[in-house]
Amino acid sequence: MRLANLRQDIAIRQDMSGDNFHIEVDGQTINNRGIAGELIVRRAAKLQGCFGDDVRIGRFGGFDLFLRPALNGNAEIVVRGKNSYSARVTDTALGTIRSVESTIQGFEERATKMEADVLDCRKRAKELEGKIGAPFEHEKQAVSGADPPPGGDRGEAGPDQKPGSQPGRRRTRREQ
Repeated sequence: MRLANLRQDIAIRQDMSGDNFHIEVDGQTINNRGIAGELIVRRAAKLQGCFGDDVRIGRFGGFDLFLRPALNGNAEIVVRGKNSYSARVTDTALGTIRSVESTIQGFEERATKMEADVLDCRKRAKELEGKIGAPFEHEKQAVSGADPPPGGDRGEAGPDQKPGSQPGRRRTRREQ
């Protein structure tokens, strides 16, 4: 579902690179990255110490922009399409805008990673399906509630045994 939503977000994304840059912040359309970033940084500063719902601040690249107050006193930018994506409010105006642009421009990379994750999960699921119904290695101990033998099934001495002592037999204080 998230991958399908991400693909839809890629399809509706508008090109905002270079001279195509424009952003709506608080009802104003701005084509200067520095000014836009400064407005967002100032708006985020006003939210310090506030908690609650996301605050809509504008629109960029076909997506709604929100500020989300964080518990640490900072705020993050939420880019909301079919999915929600996080961008950072940084110390600088241009750094903040760069974070928003990078978030939106990184959709393809994010989709590629999600596709790889899905394939990996499917592969792991097939591997694990073969283990369904197989006996559990320590089933007897689990059912009886007994402690597993120290050293596992290799017959190695556990941390409370002398080497060469009987597995499953704990040493007394005198033997230690």
